[in-house]
This record gives sequence, structure tokens and C-alpha cells, in this order.
Amino acid sequence: MPDNILDIFGDDAFSVASLTDVVNNRPYRPRQIARSGAFPDRGIDTTTVVIEEVNGKLTLLPTKPRGAPATQNTDGKRKLRSLVVPHIPYARTIMASEIRNLRAVGEVTVESAQRKVNAKLDEMIRDHELTLEHHRLGAAKGIIFDADGSTVIYNLFDEFGVTQQELDMALNTASTNVRGKCQTVLDMIDDALEDDPSEGVVVYCGRTFFSALIDHAKVRDTYLNWSKAADLNKDLRYRGFEFGGLNFVQYRGRGPVSVADGEAHVLPLSTDLDSTYFAPADMVDQPSDVGLPRYSSLHYLPHGKGVEIYTESNPLPLFRKPKALIKLTQTSS
Repeated sequence: MPDNILDIFGDDAFSVASLTDVVNNRPYRPRQIARSGAFPDRGIDTTTVVIEEVNGKLTLLPTKPRGAPATQNTDGKRKLRSLVVPHIPYARTIMASEIRNLRAVGEVTVESAQRKVNAKLDEMIRDHELTLEHHRLGAAKGIIFDADGSTVIYNLFDEFGVTQQELDMALNTASTNVRGKCQTVLDMIDDALEDDPSEGVVVYCGRTFFSALIDHAKVRDTYLNWSKAADLNKDLRYRGFEFGGLNFVQYRGRGPVSVADGEAHVLPLSTDLDSTYFAPADMVDQPSDVGLPRYSSLHYLPHGKGVEIYTESNPLPLFRKPKALIKLTQTSS
């Protein structure tokens, strides 16, 4: 066995590039925002995202006599917004004693040490993925919170100078025209997106909101009159429920990564408007490359006591027209 157990980690398998490749190729543990296709990954080579907004408008052009001066085009006002990408570093330690006890003395190998490192990395990746889901859910609601659930990282409504739209679905009233409410939501989305198309709409619901929706008399009456009536007897919470042009799905979460019971949040799906930007790592080995979802490296502790596994992610999920992120309530009463 080597005089210093940590000599094992000098192997190429533990280089920054190798470990970064490992953390970005682990089996992804899907969560609801990621499964929806919203906020796709987009690497950038800077630590800030600059959004340019052009307040253009469609204008009806008047007819004029031939030879008369043409109507002059007025360029829309431009705004630039610069947003710093959040930096999320994370570290765990493997002590030398843990490596020694992997196998009998004299039989510790790079392979067994790699398994120990990979086990730690798997745990750390799960935490990074949960954090990313938390930020993406926040972006879908329009406000991205830090890990404590109360510190605001970005309020997209404030950043883009708009007010969040809200609609009371009145699901506790039996006579409510729920399909008409859904049409109102679609109209609100169209007005907010202007010329940008939507490729569908997902609505993330709290528990009581979703139950009130599928149990509403008008919704059930609609379904009973066509071939999918049997779907009402299935567990539709996480599969999604199509009604009135919207795809309602109960969000499965807890604590800060959740949707309040009597609420729902509308997210138009559009690859032109929603992205998760990943900035480069805060590492000398990775100074200016296009950002990856995660990075990893090893650092030796003083006196050969062990190694610290370091990971980081630098994500910023954004929806660039947050006025379309409509908050729905179950009832105003």
C-alpha cells in the first residue's frame, strides 16, 4: 500500500475534467419542472446574463396619396437588463480512514476509492438537482428564492417592470364556468406574450386546488359526455389533466419546493422565452469555457488527513416575459 493513502487520488480518474464529466453524466433524477421541458439548459461563457428588451409595437398603416411622404417608422425603446448568475458551491469530505477501511490493508485501489467518491458525488448531485428544481419552480412562479425559502434572489416581475396577473378560478362555486375561466387564462397569456408563441401551457397546482378542479361539477359534466370520462377515476395528480386548453398537474413537493394548497401557477412553454443559463465554474482549470450544469474537483486536506470533494453549479432560470406567469387561486372567499 502507498505510504500516503492519498497518493491514490493522483490518478487521472480524479482530475477536475474527469470528475466534472462524472457529475454531468450521472443518471438524472427527473423532477416535474424538468420533465415538462421548461427552462432548458443553456451554457454561457460569462457570469452575467444580459437581456435586451425592445418595446416595439404593431401599428396600423394609413393609406396616402401617391407621391406623399411615407409614414415614418419609429424604433421601439430598448432596455438592457444585466442579471448576475447565482453561484452555488458545495463540499463534502472523505477522511483517509474511510479509504483505508474500504478493503483489507494493502488492497486499496483506485477503483475502490472511485466508488467511495462516486457515492459522495451521487448524494451531492441529488442536493444540486433539488436546488435547481427549487430555482426553476421559483422562476415558474416569477420569484426565485434562496434555500431558506424567504430570501429573494430575483423577483422577475420587478426585474422586468410588470405586475403579476392573478385570476380567481372560483372552484368552490358549483355554477362556475370553469372552461370559460380557462379561456380567460389563455387570453391573458396571449396578451402578455404578444407576438411570442406558446407551445402549450402547464399549470402547477397545489393539492386542494387540483382536487377542487377535477371534482368540480362543470368539469365532471364535460368529461362524462366524451370518451375520456373513465380518466376521472384514475390517479391524475402527477400525470396531468387536460381541460380548457390547459394541462393541470399537481405539484409534488414539500417545504419551500412546493405550491401552496389553494393556488396554481401558469407556465407557458416556449423555448424562445424560458431558459436555464449556466455560467462557467469559479475554478482556475475552467476559466472561460461555456458553462456546464455542474462541476467537481478534489482538494487535499492538510497533513494527508483526507480529501474534500467540491462541487458547484451556477444556474439562473429565467422566463423573459413574466407577465404571462399567472397566479390562479381556488377561490377568493
